[in-house]
Amino acid sequence: MIDLILQNGTVLTMDKKRRVLKNSGVVVDAHGGHSFLRFVVRDTMYWIPAMTHTYKHYTTDYFSKKAM
Repeated sequence: MIDLILQNGTVLTMDKKRRVLKNSGVVVDAHGGHSFLRFVVRDTMYWIPAMTHTYKHYTTDYFSKKAM
């Protein structure tokens, strides 16, 4: 199931070539979003505050309840 679609952006790939795809998009499910934020927020001290802020301000109530 798709939870979030990010489009019209620049995607940096994680493959060996580290390709840069302009005007691209990605599809994210709830677990993919957690993984992405864990990658971005390296310091575990900020992990829960970052997740709380993201869910509170950038998702719908439906998404937040479904992901929890």
